[in-house]
Order: sequence, then structure tokens, then C-alpha cells
Amino acid sequence: MEIIRKKFEAKSGMPDYIINGLKIWHPLHSAICSAFSELTETAWETGPVDVDLRGIKELKSSFPETGLCFSYGDEGDGAATLLAYYEPRFAADVTTDSLKVEAKTKYESYVPTMLDLILFGPIAQSFESELANVFADIEDETVKGVRALGRGLNLEDIDLDQDIEVWTELTFNILEAGDRDKSKLKKKSNSSSKKSLKPAALKFKILLSQDLLRRLSASHGNAANAPVINPANPWTAHMRQSLDTAIVPVRAVVETCRMTVAECTRFEIGQVIGLPGVSLQSIGLETEMGEGRVNFGKAALGIYKSHRAVKLIENMNAEFCADTLI
Repeated sequence: MEIIRKKFEAKSGMPDYIINGLKIWHPLHSAICSAFSELTETAWETGPVDVDLRGIKELKSSFPETGLCFSYGDEGDGAATLLAYYEPRFAADVTTDSLKVEAKTKYESYVPTMLDLILFGPIAQSFESELANVFADIEDETVKGVRALGRGLNLEDIDLDQDIEVWTELTFNILEAGDRDKSKLKKKSNSSSKKSLKPAALKFKILLSQDLLRRLSASHGNAANAPVINPANPWTAHMRQSLDTAIVPVRAVVETCRMTVAECTRFEIGQVIGLPGVSLQSIGLETEMGEGRVNFGKAALGIYKSHRAVKLIENMNAEFCADTLI
């Protein structure tokens, strides 16, 4: 059973709707850079975006202890389904520049207060304005948009929707303009002591459910693809989009055995059923399609981020590939 304790390394295994849907956040990413640049009188630009999936327990145990948190939820619902988090260094820059005072503590140890939440208002407003644009074109009637619910200095201040078992964590990096140019970095080494304390990159996060991100991505994808659908034959594109966003159960099957109905009726609690062909390094992944059960790959059993997981060990079944489904 040693294979059970095998840990998997992270690979590019994110669903397509997450990877392809990152473009819907680009205007919001840029808006935060612009608002932050205006408040701090320093030019900042967008950096890379990182994606992770976390269960609610793991999220609470691994999330930073403090920062600026702004929560949002559906109309008429008091629990947050979307959260914006800014690391303390954002507050350090905004507050010290807004109040025209020198930073007396290193950015890494800065502890935000309610004053920081107030001074951060212009950035929060920019976020909310762009967030409204993200939801403006959504065609799913079950998503009515989001409204601001509250704010706090840590995750414990926020009432997260407990029905969301897995959260999508989007981490946005912003960089001081020109930091990619080493020659400019050398010039900055001779600047004031306050400037030398500033980090090369800052991060803010957006937390939302996988389902909400999937529906947002599908809606924006439909809007982007609408002009290229052939009016004479619109159904191919429509059906492909419907298929790509459909939800199907995925099972990891250790072994399958065949027994008679009579044998099944004689099952008793504690009975041992032999599975001689079991191999934890070769587990079948399957789902139910219209024509029955489909096996789409082999996987090995292991552990990823303290949770049991399976890792694909061979190419996908060609019969399950998207190009052959329509």
C-alpha cells in the first residue's frame, strides 16, 4: 500500500473553462493596476495570474492571517460567493502615500487596520465597477450578479458560503513598471530608503466557486463566439458549447468483477469480496455518456495537498476527445 502515500506534483490539470476563462479578468486586473498607480503615484503594470483549487478547510488553514478582504454575494443572499483579498503590502503603500508619511515598519510585517480599509476605498470601487462588467453579459438566469456584502481584515471576518466545497483561487500579480528591465532596477537601488522597501511584486486574490466561474466563462465564451457562427448552420457551434460546459460524473474504478444475481443476494455484512486484479497504479477513469459507460484513461492513486487523488498516466481515450464527439 506504499503507493497510497505517493505525493503528486502539480501539473497543468486545470479544466479548460478555467484556463480559457482567465481572459475575462484582464480588464479588472488592469483597473486595479490603474487605481493603485494613481493612489501611490507610482506606475504599476499587470503580471502573471496563478490558479489553484482549494477545499474550504484547506483554504481556511492556508490563507494569510491578515489583509484587506472584500466580500460579494448574490442579490438577497447574506453569504459570500466571491471574495477579493489584497495582501498587507497593498495597504502599506496606499496608507503611507495617502497620509504622506514614511513607512516605519517593513512591508512584510505591516498589519492593516480599519483605517487601511477606508483609505483603500478607491481601489475597492474600481474592483466593484469592473466586477459588474464581468457579470453584465452573463446569460445564465440563475446568476443575477453580485453585490458588496462586507469587508474585514482576515478570512474569519467573512461569512463564506459553506455549500461551496471547492473554491477557485485566482492570484493576480502586479509589478512596478519597468521591474522587468534590470538596468532600471540598478538605478532604483540609489533611490530613497522608502522606495528600497517596496516589493518588486504585489498580489491580490479572487476566490469564487468553480460553478460560478464555469458559468461566467461559458457566458463570455458564447458572447465572443456569437459573430462567427454560420447562420445557415448554427447548431454545430451551439452543441459544442453545450457539450463543453456539461457536467458529468467521473469515477475512479479500482476493479470491476462480475457476479451472478444469486451471489449478490447472499451478501452479508463483513463478507470479503476478492479483487485479484487490483493495481493502485492502474485505476480506470470512467463516466456515463448517452450510449453507456466510457473509459477515458488510466490513473494511479496517490495524495495531492493532503487529499487522496488520482493522476493520469496515459493519453486520453481517443474516442472521448472533443473532436470526435460532434
